Amino acid sequence: MNRLLLGSLLLFAAPAALRAEEPEPRSQFNLDYRYLPSQPLRHPRAGVPGDVEVRVRPYQFRTRVSRTWKVERLGGALGVSFGYGCLKFEYENWDFARDPSRVDTLHSLQASLNYRRKLGDRWSMRLSAGPSLNSDLKRVTGKALRAHAAAGFERAVGERDTLGFGFAYAQIFGRDLVLPGVSYQHRRKSYRIELMPPARLGAFWLPRPDLDLGLLLAFSGGNYLIEAEGPLAGRRLRYSVGTLGPSLRWKLAPGCFGTLDAGAVLRHQAEVRNGQDLTRDLSPKRSYFIATGARLGF
Repeated sequence: MNRLLLGSLLLFAAPAALRAEEPEPRSQFNLDYRYLPSQPLRHPRAGVPGDVEVRVRPYQFRTRVSRTWKVERLGGALGVSFGYGCLKFEYENWDFARDPSRVDTLHSLQASLNYRRKLGDRWSMRLSAGPSLNSDLKRVTGKALRAHAAAGFERAVGERDTLGFGFAYAQIFGRDLVLPGVSYQHRRKSYRIELMPPARLGAFWLPRPDLDLGLLLAFSGGNYLIEAEGPLAGRRLRYSVGTLGPSLRWKLAPGCFGTLDAGAVLRHQAEVRNGQDLTRDLSPKRSYFIATGARLGF
């Protein structure tokens, strides 16, 4: 899922870990990169010898900027976010002249409007909605537009815990889905736990105030329109990744931190479909991953 869609899915579960340490910065800049090694196709086509030799390596780059204002007239905080994501496939041993049915570079442009309002000492409400354009950008048509939205409530349980519930319209498994959500953030002096199924489950040890070390299970995905001329024109790519491994977050300054994640790829799907019919399966075999990220808040 691109960054804004994932944020919409989890917006009713604002990180209690951050709130317990410091207020959220009004402006943020986020940057993420994920590396996966090249792997053979998980399901090479029967009777096509060339498929056995093909290797695929997808990599993702994402960036997002956001700004929040306190609006007295609305009784809450209003925010806007803009993001860009790039999903690129690199191939080895692919004879394009023989088989042009492949996907190369896909893009995602997103915008989101967010609203948060306190409903008392312990309750708050969150809303988010916006459009995204997901395609190879060979042409720009309305078919590439997608909407994302989320609504939810959260309740402070004690001084450091938060319980959230709501729903999101997002693409976490590469398809448009309405997902109910329940989240729980639990924090103590030496550890924290975050439960946000189905997108994120994590447990972290806090050896120092500026360092989080833990284990993280995460899922993300997207749905892209292929508009380049060729046999896949007009089809859609369903892309989703599930990962499990150690996770590090290092606070560099107030509102600023870096992240490093690595581990095993549990799910890796890249399917080109015409409606519900599978046209081409470009899913690589499962392997390992390395992901880095940074957030600058001011």
